[in-house]
Amino acid sequence: MCPTERREEKFNSVPTIIKESKEQTSRWSKAQLHPQQVELAMNVGDIQYLDFTYLFISSGTSLTHDLPENVDLKIFSSCGGDNLLTEISRCSGIFNGVTVKFYARFHLKSCPEKSSDWEKSYKLTLSQGDVLDIDLKMFCSCSCDKFSTDGICRNDKKTFLDINPCAEKNSCSECLQDSACNWCSDSKFSYFDGSPLPRCNNDNFFTSDLCNGNGKVDPPRALTGSEDCSTCNHTCSGGICEEHKQDLLDLNMCVSQLTCGDCMKEDGCAWCPQTDGAPRCNLVSKWIVGNEKRNDPNKHECQEDLYVDRSTISTDKIEFLQNSDYIYEDSPMPDMTDNTVEITMKEGQSYNLELLLKINLAHRNYEENQKFGEVKLMMKS
Repeated sequence: MCPTERREEKFNSVPTIIKESKEQTSRWSKAQLHPQQVELAMNVGDIQYLDFTYLFISSGTSLTHDLPENVDLKIFSSCGGDNLLTEISRCSGIFNGVTVKFYARFHLKSCPEKSSDWEKSYKLTLSQGDVLDIDLKMFCSCSCDKFSTDGICRNDKKTFLDINPCAEKNSCSECLQDSACNWCSDSKFSYFDGSPLPRCNNDNFFTSDLCNGNGKVDPPRALTGSEDCSTCNHTCSGGICEEHKQDLLDLNMCVSQLTCGDCMKEDGCAWCPQTDGAPRCNLVSKWIVGNEKRNDPNKHECQEDLYVDRSTISTDKIEFLQNSDYIYEDSPMPDMTDNTVEITMKEGQSYNLELLLKINLAHRNYEENQKFGEVKLMMKS
């Protein structure tokens, strides 16, 4: 029996709405297309359906898309009439103000040849100017197909290094001495789940395609003994030129961050302006702090002040009750300057803030009159 944690599960999902509609620029503007952005996670052979609506202002619209050939898309609609659903590419003769429902059928026939296309965004465009963004994720590789796991991904039991021997090399110069290998110096190079990958890969292995084109170092011939990655013809300058395999096993993405700003965006990272040769960005646990022993070979000493995540959220419990006998009907609630929560945030991090509104305390006759309009939470920075 296969242990639960070792099972490779395929995608099992329906379209997820990322954005319901575009923002209205004025009180008179109308959001015609719903939804505005969706995510599809599909396995080869899957068929998924997406319903979307469009509010017509002009009498007609055509629908086009830029999906690749391996994805079959058919759109069905009655175009607002009483007819049966039919496959369409255009609806016309629609009265102003009529909302029409469409049904999109997606069929993933195969995986793209290039792994960089396994997760990509596409557009379904309506000729009146509205666009439905489609973030498409295709299940084309198992999570065990990585250096940082010991899972078996093939019946022949070959490992990641057996089929991608270039991944054993630790530097750009060492990597490019083999004509079958290429090096990725891009700081954002990673697997689909965000975990780090070896930067040296075989030219025909799928991880090579995951490297941003500008960061890929792949000369037409192998480097000679007198050449290295510091020359202008095949340089890794401005990127990552070497790696330590233990960082990959530790899933340490900090060492790939090239600036203090990028370092602070990653969870659990700290930046050191002056090191003993170690990467300036590293896991907090990799730095010697305070009176820690300095003989740990896996830790480094920062020779200046260490920059760490300073994001905070105040834990004070704030309660207020104001104007309990007055209901504001035609004017907004007055500002309450004493009701403030201080948050120091960093990009990409989620913060949970609980807001409890006790409406029954806002008016003494609440039980007799439970009707109220709306509640708005405003944020200012």
